[in-house]
Amino acid sequence: MWPAPAWLAVAALAVPGGAYQGRPARDPFGSHKARPTRPSYCIGYRGGLRLSDVVLRGIVKSPRGYVALFEETACKTTYQVPATYRWFLDGEIVSIDGGGVTFRKTMEDDAKLKEPRLLRLEVGGAVKELPRER
Repeated sequence: MWPAPAWLAVAALAVPGGAYQGRPARDPFGSHKARPTRPSYCIGYRGGLRLSDVVLRGIVKSPRGYVALFEETACKTTYQVPATYRWFLDGEIVSIDGGGVTFRKTMEDDAKLKEPRLLRLEVGGAVKELPRER
């Protein structure tokens, strides 16, 4: 018989008692980078969006008309918003076209405005106030 290789004897000494002690293996297909955590106020339904909390990132033309792509600044969540969307807490969308979104703002800082203001949101963050409706 041939003597056992030296590396086998060293490996047996490395494990106390000579028994196998297994650990949970890492997932070879999973991401091992730290996942970013979201603030607690980003999780779940909040009842709607505020105009001050979103930025217009783009406009998409769908078969049913234009759709605005809004990004919520705090949570970095993107929303696809059609012109019929009524969940803005401080106003409503009047129209969406290829250049931006026209918005009627009715509330500011939880206080009703005497007269609604028309705002024009353009892609890239520019906000312009339009002349008042008569």
